[in-house]
Amino acid sequence: MNWQRIITVLAFALALIVGKSTSLAQRVAYSPSLLSDVAQGGGEREVEERMRSMSLEEQIGQLIIPIIYPSSGASQMADAARVVARCHAGGILFQKGEVYDQWLMTQHLNKTSKLPLLITADAEWGLAMRLSNTIRYPRNRALANVRDLGLITEWGRSMAEQCKTVGIHVNFAPVVDVNNNPKNPVIGTRSFGEKTQDVIDYSLAYSRGLEEGRVLSVAKHFPGHGNTALDSHKTLPTIKGSRSELEKTELAPFAAYFRAGLGGIMVGHLNVPALDKSGTPASLSYAITTQLLQQEMGFSGLIFTDGMQMQGMQQRGATPISVRALLAGNDLLLGPTDPVKAHAEILAAVQQGVLSRKQIEQHCRKVLLYKWALMGQSLQQPQFPKLSRDAFYASLNTPKALHLANELWYQSISIERDDEQLIPQSRKGDISIGVLDLNSSSKPAFVSALRKMGITLKAHYTLADKNGKTYSEALEALSKCSLVYVNCYTKHSSTLAQLVEQLSAKTRVVFTLFASPYQLPSWHSALKKAKVVAVAYESNDEALRAVVARYHNIEPDDLEICRPPRGKKEGQIASNAEVVKPIRTFASLDSIVEDALRRKAFPGCQVVVLHKGETVYNRAFGTLDGSARSPRVTENTLFDIASVTKAFGTTPVIIDLVGKGKIKLTDRVDKHLPEMADSRVGSISIKDLLLHQAGLTPTINFYLQLIEPSSLTTGSYFSYAYRPDWVQIDENIWVDPNAKWRDNLVRDEKGNGFTLRFGRQFIHQSFRDTVLQKIAQTPLKTPGVYRYSDVSFILLGMIAERVSGSSLDSYLFQLIAQPMHLEHYTYDPLAHGVDIQEIAPTQAKCPLRGVVRGSVDDESAAVLGGIAGNAGVFATATDLAQVAEMIRCNGSYRGKEILPHKVVQQFVTTLGRQGRRALGFDHNTKNNAQIPSNASAGTYGHTGFTGCSVWIDPKREMVCVFLSNRTYPTRLNKKLISLKVRPRLLEAAINTIDAQSIPTT
Repeated sequence: MNWQRIITVLAFALALIVGKSTSLAQRVAYSPSLLSDVAQGGGEREVEERMRSMSLEEQIGQLIIPIIYPSSGASQMADAARVVARCHAGGILFQKGEVYDQWLMTQHLNKTSKLPLLITADAEWGLAMRLSNTIRYPRNRALANVRDLGLITEWGRSMAEQCKTVGIHVNFAPVVDVNNNPKNPVIGTRSFGEKTQDVIDYSLAYSRGLEEGRVLSVAKHFPGHGNTALDSHKTLPTIKGSRSELEKTELAPFAAYFRAGLGGIMVGHLNVPALDKSGTPASLSYAITTQLLQQEMGFSGLIFTDGMQMQGMQQRGATPISVRALLAGNDLLLGPTDPVKAHAEILAAVQQGVLSRKQIEQHCRKVLLYKWALMGQSLQQPQFPKLSRDAFYASLNTPKALHLANELWYQSISIERDDEQLIPQSRKGDISIGVLDLNSSSKPAFVSALRKMGITLKAHYTLADKNGKTYSEALEALSKCSLVYVNCYTKHSSTLAQLVEQLSAKTRVVFTLFASPYQLPSWHSALKKAKVVAVAYESNDEALRAVVARYHNIEPDDLEICRPPRGKKEGQIASNAEVVKPIRTFASLDSIVEDALRRKAFPGCQVVVLHKGETVYNRAFGTLDGSARSPRVTENTLFDIASVTKAFGTTPVIIDLVGKGKIKLTDRVDKHLPEMADSRVGSISIKDLLLHQAGLTPTINFYLQLIEPSSLTTGSYFSYAYRPDWVQIDENIWVDPNAKWRDNLVRDEKGNGFTLRFGRQFIHQSFRDTVLQKIAQTPLKTPGVYRYSDVSFILLGMIAERVSGSSLDSYLFQLIAQPMHLEHYTYDPLAHGVDIQEIAPTQAKCPLRGVVRGSVDDESAAVLGGIAGNAGVFATATDLAQVAEMIRCNGSYRGKEILPHKVVQQFVTTLGRQGRRALGFDHNTKNNAQIPSNASAGTYGHTGFTGCSVWIDPKREMVCVFLSNRTYPTRLNKKLISLKVRPRLLEAAINTIDAQSIPTT
């Protein structure tokens, strides 16, 4: 029995029965390309054999696709397996989750199913639409700017490869709706545009690529969802227009899709009076789903309902919608609210004669034919490779796929106007650049991309729809720039439009709309004097980086627009059985942190554990300020890592300079800081600074030089005995609340030499010389004896800057953050576009400074502009763990040499006289209370005053990072220390790693 021929002949015969009309919808001859090998390949025979062995209940189940959220957790796996078993599900629509978890769950659920499951996906702009750690592509409207349709077909092929890697057989894409209503709230940029021919050309190019890769494309939402201002997720939209108008616009892309022999259709929940006057949604309408779609238009591929949980489908009636959907002519029910109930309803309908068994068999047979075609011409259970998480990422996010994605993003940006041919921007010459973000919060990726190109901003403001002082400040500061990037992420407002108009009259403005192009007309009058107007269509990081690449003519791959995890090809694990089970249980870490939170040891924290390069634990706890109403700490919250900067900021810089021969460990301080020649400090070696055995004092209160003496009540800022109304800052230390800054050294505004950022104020740049003078005057204790000192690393930072000719900030960015693609690892985050709302505060009422948030907590680093060798770096635990992992791997990261291998080995193994310190790192010794007894002898890392720690256990190939803001609201809170949270966390992590190690091959 030749099913392809029968399907084609039936479609032709049905068209003749309906009549001889010459309408567009009736001229389609359908021949599904995916079923071209069914007869010759033995698919018909295998399907018929399966059909004979299946019960009615099992056949019904093949028509049901429940929605499941992917997880590798044992309980979630079991719950999903129960749903699949109880309704005999034929497939699954996975929703939001992590891609590796979905891959694991797919394997597990297939093992519980008699027939292989049809795995479907909503992946209109790539798997990233639903799954994290995947490649995100531009939306269709943006891709309509790509002139080469061959690239769109290549995108389809690439998507097919990614789908098959994950185990996906069906992609609910493309959207072939013509967006002929600019007020459409749900289609918009998901469509290839408002021109019918564009929609046809681009959707066919993509679908062909997808199906060439043996993944089913599904055109949606039949008969067309573009011409409405309503969302079928929330209500039943009405699509207006006569039959002839629908054929010219809405139905035309579907007709072209059928002529191309493409395989899947999703029927929308739409009221289309010209096609069915009863008001029945298309997905439940026999007139639309059978008479029009199948009989008149000749389509005989797989027909899916749109999601059955959507409000547009919820119609009351005696017959359940699950039954009505099959009666209408759909093959597959997508996401019933209760899949088990839907199965029971359909079974009852067959038993009562509402549905015939023959109808069920026809639908089931078609589903199995497509399964056979999509699953390697077999209905046997699929075989999955044995891959670790990293190896899986490497096979999914390939260099070839990333190259194509980067190119598509680059070409997706639409330059609507360029009056003076400013694009591409030249990076030559002295040009001052400003950035104005029109939004409630900044978007760091844009500024980070500029930084990667070596561009330093003169001014950067983020404004929402409000007037006042900030508005005036922004206009004044940005007007002094020779070019300003105005990035619009929000809807039009008169206030912001006026600002843009005024700014355009004073300087060159490059305006980019990071939103729907249908918003652009509302900005028209404000943009008359703007030099460049462009549309990026959305505001994710990829779009922001793509704009920078396009504006500055940077190769897309050089800027690495797309940055999903790439993984490593090595490190495969032993068996699928071991993968599916939860690999680690870190309940002990959870309980330690949760207990500390209850005891108010800190407001919030992040904990990350890596084992053999793989993230095995990553959690964020608590809130930013400890109150219930405060935003929660997330994986993207930046923390002030305090003295962890010494080991994972300054030390890598010194390692690099030693590797390049610019510094020797035996060098004296005065070789690089000649102003120290007449001081005993000048004779100290670099090595002794790194080992904290230079004899330097632990700290110097440089900031006392900034205080106006006449403002002090007693002539001293400190009191070591209680005084009424004075502010306590430590156990036995109080400070004068009347103290004021010297106005010749500290000012509110930047300029005229006041360049060192000091919270919301600025210190005169000459104060750096004062700091060096104070260090030169400090007496030395016995050299060679371990004595921890911030001053040692302040000197190391200054030496690094002097030798390299670059600030620590810039050097660290170019050395580590840039090549490792770390966007949450930086000095002075506020100056680099990080929103203050993303940063954990460290003090609530710091004397003289007020709330400390986004500027370094450490006073010594603060008076140096927040960029110093002893403190100043802000990071997330995730990014900091990557830096630690790079050091654990002797300076290598994903195949790149970030730091010289031999020098890294030298630094982590060379110990001081008491063995307490390695070069730049704290080290495991018997008297080191920060490291538990179960850590290996070679464990090294560092702690930070604000409540942080990073430890590397090289024997176990393990990294453990803990970041908190324990100093908020006050430094008097020392519960983190008394509860021994940090060593207990490391101890618990080690115990878990030891108890449940991953088998390797």
